Amino acid sequence: MTRPFIAAGMSMVHLEFTAPLEGEPRQVSAEAFVLRGGQLEKQPQAEPVAFSLRDTWEVEKGRFARVECPDRVLCLFEEDGSVGEKQGPFIGLVVVEGTLRCGKRLIATLRGSYWQSEKTRRAWPRVRVVEG
Repeated sequence: MTRPFIAAGMSMVHLEFTAPLEGEPRQVSAEAFVLRGGQLEKQPQAEPVAFSLRDTWEVEKGRFARVECPDRVLCLFEEDGSVGEKQGPFIGLVVVEGTLRCGKRLIATLRGSYWQSEKTRRAWPRVRVVEG
């Protein structure tokens, strides 16, 4: 396992909360994002941005069916601060209905507080999304 590394001056990763059930679509950018169970955090501050509840994402006063990332990114599956699995790069990453996808390809499924990799079937507490 290798330690995650975020270089100074790294490009930003952009997320778009789309398919609003309440509120207007919104965007957020950061050096990286971490899916920690059903919580989405902005990195490097570990600042919570959104929470997944019943297959929707709650951001402040809005609720959204999808989180989309138009950038080229890698998915780093982490445990205890170390990267154990790396997938990608992907363009067009989407988090919807408890799944992490790129187009029709299923990457991981949220199972309780863990993300289960479709590739290895291993459950990970975190998936870090970084520029790829």
